[in-house]
Amino acid sequence: MTILLADLRGFTSLTASLPANTMINLLNRFLVRMSEIISKHHGVIDKFMGDAILVLFGMPDKKLDDVQRALTCATEMQLAMSELNLQNKSESVPSMKLKMLSFQKI
Repeated sequence: MTILLADLRGFTSLTASLPANTMINLLNRFLVRMSEIISKHHGVIDKFMGDAILVLFGMPDKKLDDVQRALTCATEMQLAMSELNLQNKSESVPSMKLKMLSFQKI
């Protein structure tokens, strides 16, 4: 199984600087877009943990390309942040950065 764990860098401090409804909209937009990408690459979302997403590749059935699909998914998630940040900029809210906390094959 390959595990991909991603979250937004500095999200906690960002929540202190913006109104709650703005943060909810930002978080929802982020989670929806990342979920679409994960689904496209046949990852399984194990759980959402605030602004973090735990994704499994190779569940329930292991495939030979699990690692490659996870890498491609992670790359596309990073690229999608540019699109999200353009929308954030148009709404005068700060940009967000995605960090991959853990990426491993077990």
